[in-house]
Amino acid sequence: MQEALTNIDVEKTVLGCMLLESTTLHRVLPLLKPSDFCLESHRRIFHVIADLAESGKPVDEMTVVDALISKGQLESVGGAAYVTSLIEKVTLSLAKVTNVEHYADVIRDKSRRRRARAAGEALVAATLDPSVTTEECLRLVQETLLQIEADSGRSTARHAKDFMPKVVHEIETQAMHQGIVGMTTGLRSLDVATGGIREGELWTIGAMPGRGKTALGVQTALANAAAGTPTCAFSLEMQDVEMGKRFLAAKSSFSALQIRNPHAIGLDRWT
Repeated sequence: MQEALTNIDVEKTVLGCMLLESTTLHRVLPLLKPSDFCLESHRRIFHVIADLAESGKPVDEMTVVDALISKGQLESVGGAAYVTSLIEKVTLSLAKVTNVEHYADVIRDKSRRRRARAAGEALVAATLDPSVTTEECLRLVQETLLQIEADSGRSTARHAKDFMPKVVHEIETQAMHQGIVGMTTGLRSLDVATGGIREGELWTIGAMPGRGKTALGVQTALANAAAGTPTCAFSLEMQDVEMGKRFLAAKSSFSALQIRNPHAIGLDRWT
């Protein structure tokens, strides 16, 4: 039974591959999280590796040991000798770095099995508790299983009857809001053509320099803020003061040229 729920050797292999070859980091990190590992020591080592990688620091035996020392966790994971043994396991065994995605899938599958078993045990405990209603028991297991499936990164087939009511509701919403079902773009014609920016969508705007990409972004941000939608803008090319000038140009009677060259603004218009 324990073999169905855990595979310690595979966990060691994945950690060893990440320590041995930096190219495996971007292949493993999107697939796993610390809680997918069975052993607490492996969770801590993986967490340190992920932190180092995300901060742009090198990941190897020495940097991981140093990070564990700084956290006061080195002895709890088995000491520096255990970290070294993870690399030796890869170099001395038949495990291949090229197969690291397969090993990561095994770890994730075992993690899902453990979570499914825990959900079953929680359901049994809930059914024996007279203070918990049957509806609450069923909702508990349904929510847990849905979360496990969502975390797996895989989607399942759905019957048309499950999503068609949402389709009809969206069409009704568009009809009642003059064609808009999502957030406004700030441009009426674009809203009519697209239905607006819908929840879960990612919009990418591309054009040559000076063609109005930033202007459209500012227009969209201001329109949604005015509509009461919490709005936050990030810019890699424009400082906040320059962004503020765009706001003034969009919401005042002055053109962007006048705000950029304010000497053209008459004294009687400053108020």
